[in-house]
Amino acid sequence: MSTLGKVLLFFNLLVAAGVAYFASTAWANRQQHNVAQAKHTLIADGFPLDGAGTVDWNNESAKVPFAIRTGSGRTSTEVPVKVLKEVFGGAKGEYTAANPPVSVVDDVKEVKKQFESAVSGKLGDPRACLQFLIGSIGPDGRLTPGPLTLLADDFEERSTFRRWLEEATADPNQAGKYAGYAAGTVTRKFNEVADAANPANAEAHQKAVIDARKARDAAFDAFQQAAVVQKQAMFDALKAAQDKLDGAIAAPGNASATDAERRRRAGALLAFLDLSAPAQKRAALVLGLKGYAAALYDRVARLKVMPERYERSIEAELAQFVVRYEQQLNTAKDIDRLVVQQRSNRLALEESDAHLEKMNEARRTQRNTAKAQADQYQVNTDAQSAKLAGFEQQVFDLQKQVGALLNANFDLEEQLIQAERRKAAGK
Repeated sequence: MSTLGKVLLFFNLLVAAGVAYFASTAWANRQQHNVAQAKHTLIADGFPLDGAGTVDWNNESAKVPFAIRTGSGRTSTEVPVKVLKEVFGGAKGEYTAANPPVSVVDDVKEVKKQFESAVSGKLGDPRACLQFLIGSIGPDGRLTPGPLTLLADDFEERSTFRRWLEEATADPNQAGKYAGYAAGTVTRKFNEVADAANPANAEAHQKAVIDARKARDAAFDAFQQAAVVQKQAMFDALKAAQDKLDGAIAAPGNASATDAERRRRAGALLAFLDLSAPAQKRAALVLGLKGYAAALYDRVARLKVMPERYERSIEAELAQFVVRYEQQLNTAKDIDRLVVQQRSNRLALEESDAHLEKMNEARRTQRNTAKAQADQYQVNTDAQSAKLAGFEQQVFDLQKQVGALLNANFDLEEQLIQAERRKAAGK
């Protein structure tokens, strides 16, 4: 080979090496760009709702199977484990796993497992369990909310949770029942995300709650309108209706109607169950900044509605109070009139009693006087009776004497008749 050929060969080798170097550099830059784009997409959009397959998290070159946009605008079906670990560095809350999840539902299931384990460990002390889930009420009546209160979807649900806490505090014997309701509600909220969407199941649960709430309201109205003697029976019916409503709210076997609803509920669970900074960072990564912001906006919107609903509730209760107040005022006026009438009747009765007492005293005086006279009459009568007895004895003696005289007279008369007969006979 000539010298020129050698020079050209060397030059070609240099060019080939340069092309290879620049090609590898371009490929590496493209890979870095794709990784950066993947990280950006993960941070912005978050994870898919559902995922499939298992991942070897110890193998950083392994791929996690879920779709994500690449830098070229195409969709990749895999993301390297190394990329997810870099994104999730330091993002681990109290109830989350050390490794990144493969989907939003995967993270929710892990949180569910660890959170329910924490709840079950507290069921031995129902009141402590309720305070852990619902919160605590301060001396000023303010509620320091627990995770279940923060997850309340509306004013009625939040009020229900507070009532469970208040009634368990007032009656410790009921704490176990309400702790069971609270634990069941936690399970329901997780199941509404973890289970596949089921419109029929979601509609049945919503209908059960609505029907139970209507029955409770009807029982409450009946209790308010019942007479005093019927209050206890009406209260028992109200308590049964309230227990049925609580059971419907705490029914754990329920699902969401749509995947969009599942994602909304997942955002609430991940964003508000654990408020620590690592847990919030993880929630933002799993949901994506868009999903995390949507969860916050949704919660803010619901919190705005709650005071409005609370004010309407106060207005409704005030209207009912005004009606009941008017009724009670009229009743009080009627009772006042009855009291005045009864007082007048009592005074008249007292006057009548006083008059009767005077008459009784006069009658007692008359009775005593008559008794004294009767006693004197009795003495006089006894004396007269004794005199009469003497007179009777004298009359009896006179009668005996008269009888004897009569007998003697009869004898003389008989002798006279005999004499007259003899004389007439001439003797």
